[in-house]
Amino acid sequence: GASVGAATGIPCDLTSEASIQAAAAAVKAEMGGVDIVFNATGVLHSDTVKPEKALRQLTVEAMEWNWRVNTLGPALLAKHFVPMLVKSERKPPVFASLTARVGSIADNSIGGWYAYRSAKAGQNQFLKTLSLEHKRHGLVVLSLHPGTVATGLSAPFRKPDAPGVFTAEYSAEMLVKVFMEATVEDNGGFYDYAKKPIVW
Repeated sequence: GASVGAATGIPCDLTSEASIQAAAAAVKAEMGGVDIVFNATGVLHSDTVKPEKALRQLTVEAMEWNWRVNTLGPALLAKHFVPMLVKSERKPPVFASLTARVGSIADNSIGGWYAYRSAKAGQNQFLKTLSLEHKRHGLVVLSLHPGTVATGLSAPFRKPDAPGVFTAEYSAEMLVKVFMEATVEDNGGFYDYAKKPIVW
């Protein structure tokens, strides 16, 4: 990959497999490969999609959108980038993806947010399965929870200066530390920003 500090912008639409495939081809052509992939995407709400408080609020639009971005997107990203990762000279190569604590089935004690919770749980299952298939290649696959971050995603639900709400910079710094320091023993883990394990 490129040296530390070098950056190359390559457009990629996570809802389009053709776009992801083209981005992977561009990375391979421009850099020869990749050592770490960190998917830092996710959606919860939009002008037309709101997280559900009750089953009667569930819509096909919300389910499809959440699943397309939060589950299918990371899966297709892995499909097209893992073949480069397993050839990396970095030991271990890492595929890390932002998921969410609300994607934990065991930790769900308040309900709600059907589309988002199920999409993040789906991503967690995908990442766990990926970690098992590519364990023999030395690939480390991580599901990462960023905490509650002062971004547009959490703005309708928590004030940015509320206790326990992080700046995007702090969360990013913590997450980078987790995946940069990951070892093969961490493969298939579900961790928060401080590398505390989260129940599935």
